[in-house]
Amino acid sequence: MAFYLTENEKILIIIFAASLFLLSVVLTVCVVSPFCLFNKWFVRLCNKVNPPKKHSQKQQLITPESKHFQLTVVPLYGSSSPTTPNGDTVGSKSLPRSEKEDSQSRKKRLMNKRKSTASFSSTDSECKQFLITSKIKLGFQWESIDESSVKIYIRVEEVNELSIRDYGVEPTCYVLIALASVGGLRNRKKNSVIAKAAVSFRTNTAKKSLSPTFNETFITSELPKSILKEGRLKIRLMDEERYANDYCLGELNLPLKKFLTLGEKCESLDTYNFAAPKEQKGEILYSICYLPTSRRVTFSIVKATLMGQSPGNQSQNYYVRILMFVNGKLTKKKKTPTSEKMIWKSEDTLTFDMANAFPEETAFMVVLSSSKEPQISTNSSPSSPESPELPTSGSKKDRHIGHCIVGSSVWKELKENPRKQINLCSKLV
Repeated sequence: MAFYLTENEKILIIIFAASLFLLSVVLTVCVVSPFCLFNKWFVRLCNKVNPPKKHSQKQQLITPESKHFQLTVVPLYGSSSPTTPNGDTVGSKSLPRSEKEDSQSRKKRLMNKRKSTASFSSTDSECKQFLITSKIKLGFQWESIDESSVKIYIRVEEVNELSIRDYGVEPTCYVLIALASVGGLRNRKKNSVIAKAAVSFRTNTAKKSLSPTFNETFITSELPKSILKEGRLKIRLMDEERYANDYCLGELNLPLKKFLTLGEKCESLDTYNFAAPKEQKGEILYSICYLPTSRRVTFSIVKATLMGQSPGNQSQNYYVRILMFVNGKLTKKKKTPTSEKMIWKSEDTLTFDMANAFPEETAFMVVLSSSKEPQISTNSSPSSPESPELPTSGSKKDRHIGHCIVGSSVWKELKENPRKQINLCSKLV
């Protein structure tokens, strides 16, 4: 039996379906939107039926915290709120000393984990160069020969307040002295004359001393008198390294104008502070892994970069030497194979057995060198000779470019992260 709808009935059904759909849309939007009057009425009705529970601040403070997770109001890198001399935040409830120490220890562990998970962490602190406290006692005197020329006397007496090297040996220092013109566009002729007449000197080497004494006087040849107005005295304190390149511990730049007021043949003897050297030789990327049970340290050299030089321009073979020092004495040394692009494979690892040496007494020197002849890796076995041979005449042809020291600060991170590979980036000095 079939039913037939008239036109009016069809229109009524369509209108009814459309009204239901519009009603459902309006109700949904009003419930969700906080700006609708129906939404506000619905929220008030729900609050009357189920009133919200009020939690006191004291109950939140008394709630015991988890042993694995702790939420604190103070951020990790410090708080903007003022603190008392005891370190408590003003306006907050003071915690017992044991809880403070626990929170500080947790923060330190978190910081160490963030450092270890970074791609390459910097170890510039290991390349310390004792610059802030180093001082030099210097004498200066000038004497006029005629109206247009002078002679300069420079006296180096002593250097004080040096520090021990990172691997436990006193530095072996000498001083480089240079007279140079300021340079510039003005008076090009004078500057060219001064540049030709500039001289340089070097003191004797004072071996293993924290307060080396030189007592040396240097006399220049006849120089144009204009150098007293436009010249500068540049002094560099160098450390003579036996197993690597000599590197600068500090610089001193003095304009010669300040000595004009002294008058002729009046010696000025003063003490000057050294400044940090501005030269940068490059960086080296490597990773270290420490196994405490077997007392073994493994180095993996990744790559090295030099300032102002792109690898491959010259036919040089670069390699990395690592020397192990215990209480300042060289015990073992190894080197990687050569690479023209200063990029090494992951298989080129160098392993050192510490034997009975303590980590606090052990330091490693990482040296970047170059040679015209290819070198073969010396890591055939995990151990090395206890008494390594001294450099032979053939190895003196190799040129040491820069080095860095892996010492106490890196050991602290290795102990906290045993059996984990730590990536480091060190500046070459």
